[in-house]
Amino acid sequence: MPVDWDAQIQAMKDDLEEMERLGRRLPASKGAAFLALATAIVGRMEAVFGDVGSGGGGGGGTGDVEGPASATDNALVRFDGTTGKAIQNSSASLSDAGLLTTTSVRATGSLDATGATITGISAAAVGADPAGTGAAAAAAAVAAHEALGNPHPVYLTATEGAATFEAFGATATHAGLSDPHPGYVLETREGAALGIATLDAGAKVPTGQIPDLSATYQPLDADLTAVASLSTTGFIERTGPGTATARTLASGDLPSHTHSAADLTSGGVSQLARLGWSATSGTATTADNSTGTSTNTPSFVVTAGESYLIEIEGTIDTGSATTGWRCRFQESDGASSSLCVGRAMYVSGTSIYSDIISGAGTWTVAGNGSTARSPVAILLHYHCTGSGTLTLAIRSESLGSTVNLYGKTLFRALRIP
Repeated sequence: MPVDWDAQIQAMKDDLEEMERLGRRLPASKGAAFLALATAIVGRMEAVFGDVGSGGGGGGGTGDVEGPASATDNALVRFDGTTGKAIQNSSASLSDAGLLTTTSVRATGSLDATGATITGISAAAVGADPAGTGAAAAAAAVAAHEALGNPHPVYLTATEGAATFEAFGATATHAGLSDPHPGYVLETREGAALGIATLDAGAKVPTGQIPDLSATYQPLDADLTAVASLSTTGFIERTGPGTATARTLASGDLPSHTHSAADLTSGGVSQLARLGWSATSGTATTADNSTGTSTNTPSFVVTAGESYLIEIEGTIDTGSATTGWRCRFQESDGASSSLCVGRAMYVSGTSIYSDIISGAGTWTVAGNGSTARSPVAILLHYHCTGSGTLTLAIRSESLGSTVNLYGKTLFRALRIP
């Protein structure tokens, strides 16, 4: 328990005064009593300060400890220097109730605060979870929160916020333009000069936005009057801006022209060959498998340097279903250098065949025979390098087997300018 220094000092003073009185009164023979009293004083001092006779009870030094002239109540004592004899005041204090007050605490080892409450210390500064504070759980919760991609979905992220502010700026710039949409028509230009017309409830342009064109166009009633005056051979004639009148056709109103025979035979091609179809007068028949025949076959008058489109339609058959036939185009002067290309198409049985005509004077490949009369069509593009008459010739594939191109075979040749 705390030492009552005032009481101890007062007792020592009383003992010393008593010794002083006895020393003056007692004779030397009474020295024993004086010694006993002195011994009692020393014992009292030892009870307070320790073993006084052994040179003091504090530290290992000698002499008194020196302190400041004044100190703060309850302040902790600190050594001043390294002698161990000088002490000084401090800002830390310890109350009678045991409350330590200081501005900071540094613990280089373990800090045991069992049963106490420590306030004002962060988890990061302590380095561990102080008992009872839950700082570790709080730090873990903060770390998990920060690890989320978007911990606050109801708020804008920094990137979204920047984009929003940028959009606000672009919107303001857009709104500040006099015509931000040049591809669209402003409402202020509807029904205005150099603008566009509007539409009424019936999807029609209001009459107030339609200009007066009566001075430019003839009224409808006047047009009807002119039409009513037409005869069966009449027509409407424009007489001026916005006016018309009825007219009747008269001699000389239309141009006329009369065609002569020369107009129809010009170019050396017969009239029937140029303007329509002609026909053979008899059946072309042959059993020759070499030169064949061109009697009663279609023929055309041709001119060197001219080109023609030739078409032939007829019927044909052979004496034997196993014996085929061939055809070619030949010129009367025997020339075979003229250019031509075309096809001979015909039916044999239930099949349709097509053989190539590759040049003037060149026979086609052997066609299939047919004892039944079957259709044949020949289409040829021909450019003449000779002159005279171009004639279709036919021949049998086997000697003695006939081939017939029947009369009424139609043909025409159109000269290509």
